[in-house]
Amino acid sequence: MLLKLVACAAAAEAIAHATLVPVKLGDNQDIPVYVGGEADAPSIIVIQEWWGVDRGTMQKALRLAQHGYRVLVPDIYKGKKGINAEEASHLMGELDFPKAIEEIGIAAQYLKKTGSS
Repeated sequence: MLLKLVACAAAAEAIAHATLVPVKLGDNQDIPVYVGGEADAPSIIVIQEWWGVDRGTMQKALRLAQHGYRVLVPDIYKGKKGINAEEASHLMGELDFPKAIEEIGIAAQYLKKTGSS
């Protein structure tokens, strides 16, 4: 019983300190993503809203990691953020959707190759 309690406490400590780490994917290392959670955990790809990868996106991803999931947040705007609706609309309008879908596919492959289900 004591061993189970110690194991549960250790797991809770790890979950409470979930972080998202920036990683570059792709042949040219030109696909910025943030990854968090245990490598062998079930994975979720968190897609940004039209504003870009902002604080809210990161907080949602961290909450998922804290609940035992491995998360990956692809930054399909490559670091750009919409400060207002006009700018966000411009970023979304300029987005190369086929390329973004391809990059999300590469992110999914990365998760599988590194142990996620």
